[in-house]
Amino acid sequence: MKKKWRNHIEKYLQQDDLVNDITHGRVHALEVEKTAMEIVKQCEIKLSEADEMILRAACLLHDIGYTNYNNNWSKGKYEHIFESIILTKGILSKIEPFSNDDALIESVCYLILKHDDTNYSFPICSMDSCEITNPINFESNVNIELIDSKRDVLDQLVKFIREADALQGIGLEGAKRTFNYSISRGLPIVSPGNAINSYAWEESAITNVRLAERRGILDAYSKYGRSIALKGYAEVEGFIKNICRRNSIKFEEDGIDSHININEIGGDHKSQRVELTGYKNWYQVINQLRNVTLRCSDQLFPYAGAEITSELIGFEDISPLAYYVLEEQIKRQEELYVNLLKTYGIDIFNLSGIIEFKINSCPFIIAPPIIEYYYESEGENKGPTYALVDGLHRCFTAQKIGLKKIRVIMIKNVGEQFPLVPLPLTWDDVSAEKIVPSSKRIYRFKSREDIFELFKQFPTTYNEVNTPIKSDKDQDVIYYTYRDLSMIGSDGIRAAKKINENDEWKL
Repeated sequence: MKKKWRNHIEKYLQQDDLVNDITHGRVHALEVEKTAMEIVKQCEIKLSEADEMILRAACLLHDIGYTNYNNNWSKGKYEHIFESIILTKGILSKIEPFSNDDALIESVCYLILKHDDTNYSFPICSMDSCEITNPINFESNVNIELIDSKRDVLDQLVKFIREADALQGIGLEGAKRTFNYSISRGLPIVSPGNAINSYAWEESAITNVRLAERRGILDAYSKYGRSIALKGYAEVEGFIKNICRRNSIKFEEDGIDSHININEIGGDHKSQRVELTGYKNWYQVINQLRNVTLRCSDQLFPYAGAEITSELIGFEDISPLAYYVLEEQIKRQEELYVNLLKTYGIDIFNLSGIIEFKINSCPFIIAPPIIEYYYESEGENKGPTYALVDGLHRCFTAQKIGLKKIRVIMIKNVGEQFPLVPLPLTWDDVSAEKIVPSSKRIYRFKSREDIFELFKQFPTTYNEVNTPIKSDKDQDVIYYTYRDLSMIGSDGIRAAKKINENDEWKL
């Protein structure tokens, strides 16, 4: 019986469309089946005859929906899942023993429905927008009737097919296949910003290779699968390095397997339920930064003509601008780091775009830390300065867990007429506090007279008519040239007061 049903499916896979499709066709289906059964064997799990049949059938049929592709499909082609389910029901309804047991067919379709969940957790990008396809919503779009007592077993089988499918995309051959397929569809070799380390499908050929690589790491459920994934990871990194060398592109390691052991970082990481809801690519980051304004005027744009790049920088080169970090914030940053990395392969210390997400249903935005490079002429720390304008807690947390560098948005050539609010400090000046202290920074402007000096120095930019000092309140004086970075997730100016433990967490 087993041979008969499988032979029928193999005969179906002999269609020209499936034989010629090296990415989703016959060869891929057979390899996924072979890998899944090897994972079961290595895990020393004994499947019932019915469960083995369900797993094998799902592996063989999980991508057949691609044969119904048309130009109206979404960029991520998630429609292939629904088409695969429709075709699978038609095929299996004619094959015994599936034809005699609807529950078997429904079980196979459930595995097909869930096999690409990690893939569709990543954003799908175009030049000016990114689409988030939440795989949780897939289940509401199909009618699959499961026996409740069977769901736990099926969720285990999902792990096998998901891992087996993901492992096909890593290693040297997987990298070549993904890269060539991406180039054939007109994608550039690298993406803007951080050229070879992005978080959305379709930004570039190398991005797609990297995401396939990350998917393999994330879906490596078994010890056997993880060993294959890590070996394949090294091969992929070598492949990318060669591509970069041939095209005169600066190579940077992805680093997902060389991170600090995330399981050893303290804190209750399960307290955060993280859901990715949006991603803005480098083009969008640049556009938002160009529109940043000052506190004193919504008509002044300090970054409009600046040079903006994405760079890795060592902490020893960064000058913090505040005396304190909050202990509770550090704890939350650690939790976010672990949960985003485990769930999406997103490293908050190596971002090249803006991530939008929810924590326990509350929305947040996080962008790379922002550095302004300029020559400081005042205070104790004079000279060329990499001033940390935004992202202090992340930089402090990254150092705390042992990282040496962090990816930042580097902004250079900001006009002298737009001086920063604080003077630079050193990391030795920064301490972790339970509450916001009364002494927060060394402020450049200490009185109205200091701002009048700014008026005299740059009269075409500032004057009492177009950019008046709003009041004598401290914030209106000392924060006169404060950058409004709220559009990229900055909390703004923190008041010196005790944190209310019942307040919602802010990044």
